[in-house]
Amino acid sequence: MSGQKLFGNRIKTLRTERNLTQDNLAEIVNVQPRHISRIENGHSFCSFEVLESFARAFDLQIKDLFDFEQDFLKDIDIENEIANIVHTQPIKNKRLFYRIINFLK
Repeated sequence: MSGQKLFGNRIKTLRTERNLTQDNLAEIVNVQPRHISRIENGHSFCSFEVLESFARAFDLQIKDLFDFEQDFLKDIDIENEIANIVHTQPIKNKRLFYRIINFLK
């Protein structure tokens, strides 16, 4: 399962645990409901600003948004998967990944 799909599942889980609709969450984080749908379905990612808004909306730290299970991957597989994901992304997303990784240090 791709990182975007895992992230989308995590956002959907957090949203539904709080009894929020996609429309409710979109209003809280100041995006269009369609963007929430695309994120939850793994078809899109979000900006760092939206990540911050998600964290505030769910009363979590940004790193907690990425707290999804990846037990199916061994450590070396995780490193390879990350490298493959980063390699295929446009420079804008690579910069976002860099900021997230630095934030998690």
